[in-house]
Amino acid sequence: MLLHLPLSVEKIKMLRRKRLSVINYIKKSVN
Repeated sequence: MLLHLPLSVEKIKMLRRKRLSVINYIKKSVN
């Protein structure tokens, strides 16, 4: 369980970063 936690945190960080870049990309293409 303790080993699993950091991995999921890293995954969440990665997903957030991906989503942010996608949102930025959409904003750029809309403008």
